[in-house]
Amino acid sequence: IRTFAILVTGEVALRESPFLLAGPVDAVVDALEARRARYGISYVVVFQQFMDAFAPVVARLSGR
Repeated sequence: IRTFAILVTGEVALRESPFLLAGPVDAVVDALEARRARYGISYVVVFQQFMDAFAPVVARLSGR
């Protein structure tokens, strides 16, 4: 088992972290597209309580 510790300081670091998504739909879509280009990340996990809120992001990215 690997343990990862992340020290995040400030809003910019949070926004750029590949482990967190937050903000309006446009910002989340942009962040996901940037992460795909930069890190090759193409799958994300969304907790059940956030699925309805995340649905517009899925709709926007569908087929891309």
